[in-house]
Amino acid sequence: MLLSKIINIGCENQDLAAKNKVQTMNFITLITIFISALYTAFYYFYLQQIEVASINLLITMAYACGLIIMAVGTPTKAKLWFFIVLMLHLWICTNIYVTKDSGFHLFYFLVPTGAFLLFELHQFKHKIILSSLAIALLFYCENTINPTPLVELNSTLNNTLYQSVIFCIMVEVLIVLNLFGKQLQQHETNLKQLASVDMLTKVNSRDYFFVVSEQLFNECRNANRPFSLLIINIDNFKRINELYGYKVGDAFLQSITEKIQQQCDKSDLFGRLGGEEFVISMPEKTAFEASRLAKKITKAFKNTPVLDATDICCTASIGAIASTPNILDIHQLVACSDQALHQAKAKGLGRTEEYSEQVIGYT
Repeated sequence: MLLSKIINIGCENQDLAAKNKVQTMNFITLITIFISALYTAFYYFYLQQIEVASINLLITMAYACGLIIMAVGTPTKAKLWFFIVLMLHLWICTNIYVTKDSGFHLFYFLVPTGAFLLFELHQFKHKIILSSLAIALLFYCENTINPTPLVELNSTLNNTLYQSVIFCIMVEVLIVLNLFGKQLQQHETNLKQLASVDMLTKVNSRDYFFVVSEQLFNECRNANRPFSLLIINIDNFKRINELYGYKVGDAFLQSITEKIQQQCDKSDLFGRLGGEEFVISMPEKTAFEASRLAKKITKAFKNTPVLDATDICCTASIGAIASTPNILDIHQLVACSDQALHQAKAKGLGRTEEYSEQVIGYT
């Protein structure tokens, strides 16, 4: 619970992409604090270097200050603080604590990757400056000899520290790649949702409806099972927008689609074709069942006022169809249902007309 709270520090009022980056930054900060604390304990208890341990403890606390900066709502400053403290820490480790033989300067390899992962796309300058500084410090530490380190280490300890650095780098890379993979997966899920859901009414989008309905239609057709469909058109909807404004029109669309959704079964697929026109595909449903749903929808319109606290309602014309052997795909089924819809409007508003090849003519 506490870990979750810390990781979500600074996520308020952030969009999804920025929130993911903030959470990743907080998680990496926690890992860095943990690793730095382990080295502090190593200096104090194993090497008995109180001075070095004290300096490292202060730096560990400096990492923690990044979470405080994040908490006050300044993620960019928190990220910059983290990378500056990290690069300073690595320089101190390599040029004051010990020597380059310990391998601490190899952590600089993580800075460019982290900067490009954690900063926003428009913050290109931050990424370039931090990456360039990390590369410069890496080469400086690699080519500089520290003649008077605070801690004199033998080759065995140097090798141990070097291996611990490599291990930590590998662990952090794996963690960052895993987090990055989860971000990509989340973005992919969001994109799919945006493509499959109508943003205003939250029902299925036109494209998603046709893709899924085509699969359902083919399954029923191949198994010789019934398949029905309704097209619903709100009568004189443009008049509602003209009289009351688009805000009222949008609110009515949201309200009525919610009520239509409540009348549908779980097996039904409800989508928005566009504007004030909606469609419901009903696998395994007969013409009688489609007609029964149409009546429920007509009643829902009568019970849903355009404006709250008024009795001003509107009607809907509905074209219904049950698939026949002559209908080969979902697009043809929708086209036939649309013919029935026009027939309903021609006879008057608020009507339901069932498609008939004999009456309308098969095309």
